[in-house]
Amino acid sequence: MIRKKIRTGILCGISMGLLTVSVCGQTTRNMSVLGQFNPTPTQKYGSVWGFHGTDGKEYALLTVQGQRGGQGGTHVVDISNPAKPVSRGFINSPTGLWHELKTWKQILYKCSDQGAAGMQIIDLAPVSNGQPPKELKAYTGGSPAVGRCHNLWLDTTRTPALLYLVQPSRTRGVIIASLADPLNPVEIGRLPTEAHDFYARGNRLYVSTGDTHSWDIYDVTDPAKPQRITRTLFNPTNQILGEPMKNSSGNPRLYSHNVWLTDDGKHAYTTEETVGTSVKAWDISDETKPIFLDSYVSSKNVIPHNVLINGNFMQVAHYGQGLRIIDITNPAKMVEVAFHKPSSTREVFGGSWGAYGWFKSGNYIHGDGDMGLFIVRMTDAGTSVDFSDNQWISPFSVTGLGRQEVLFTLPHSGAYSLSISDLAGKRLFVTHRTGEAGSQRLLLERPFTTGKYIVSLHQSGMRATSMDRKKQDW
Repeated sequence: MIRKKIRTGILCGISMGLLTVSVCGQTTRNMSVLGQFNPTPTQKYGSVWGFHGTDGKEYALLTVQGQRGGQGGTHVVDISNPAKPVSRGFINSPTGLWHELKTWKQILYKCSDQGAAGMQIIDLAPVSNGQPPKELKAYTGGSPAVGRCHNLWLDTTRTPALLYLVQPSRTRGVIIASLADPLNPVEIGRLPTEAHDFYARGNRLYVSTGDTHSWDIYDVTDPAKPQRITRTLFNPTNQILGEPMKNSSGNPRLYSHNVWLTDDGKHAYTTEETVGTSVKAWDISDETKPIFLDSYVSSKNVIPHNVLINGNFMQVAHYGQGLRIIDITNPAKMVEVAFHKPSSTREVFGGSWGAYGWFKSGNYIHGDGDMGLFIVRMTDAGTSVDFSDNQWISPFSVTGLGRQEVLFTLPHSGAYSLSISDLAGKRLFVTHRTGEAGSQRLLLERPFTTGKYIVSLHQSGMRATSMDRKKQDW
């Protein structure tokens, strides 16, 4: 088969409005394709992540699996101009199938499921100064040592921050390390359970247990003594296909793959990486009794690989179905609102591996196994609401289903909250953030349907709303 080699640049076009559009064999809905980075089409790609440089630019990280020949590792890509992504360096790693990564500040922590060099710790700061990233050291842990690791998580909500690592071994479990010194993790606990992936926030750890077919909740108030709160088993007979899902030995052939929490911590979403399974929503208001709420899958013959949540939007890296954006405003009714499906593969495990959607620009990235990195954006079919200075409006109107934004001015630096309510006063959205004094641009984390709403801004005990007709006295 002859393959056209595509390196960088906009792919072929964009989606328009609320239409589903085919672009050079790709399919999009409510999504614009801004650019693509495919430097080595003869190799396979895997996970992606992102970070903001100290130069104010946005950067993507794209892993190369390397099993088709060539060096495995990670590309650092400047995507500040999405139409012209530029490589700013390559980090060598063991050649193999699986690499996973997370960033904190200007540090990259990277796991490779091959080799024996441990977890790589990489300085990304030089990239903002026009220099390549620099590998600082490898973390090999305590006893037994970390030769290789399959997955990792950083919980920066704790002081000090905690690093969670899982090795490709059912006996070594989850390693918990302190990042009091971000460059020198120190093991302070170990959870002896099978794990594939996890999510941690504060004193709670949520574990996807792989072949144990469950997802678990742990109390890690004392990282040296994790205590399991509950274990939720997936039901092998109640899946999309409606038939028992067991292997030749009669055991469930489900695989508990990943878990992610909503911002308020009241709901969890899980994947199982098995044909016929779905993304599942759970109410965890009572941690001892998680309640199943809803399921979502784009196609019963394609696997949802990973879910990630930012506000009321869930990103689903859906293998051959590409990147799917799901509105989870109502956790009991997940609604697909946008997607980008590259034309790359029909393989069960081919297609979109991972995603990242925390860029200040509002752009998303996702990595396709054959076609590399895509930079995309939800189509803006809504309005910008200016909530600055004397320009209060009462109330403001929104049209369409696309991503919308609120523009406003903070009188001084520090913490603030912004909420949106309907005309009856029912709160529909709230966010708590910190910002610098001056103009602010907040991308809303859920689509608002056509209607009229009230915006309220609170800072340091002072308040202004879009019902006010004049500038407030702060």
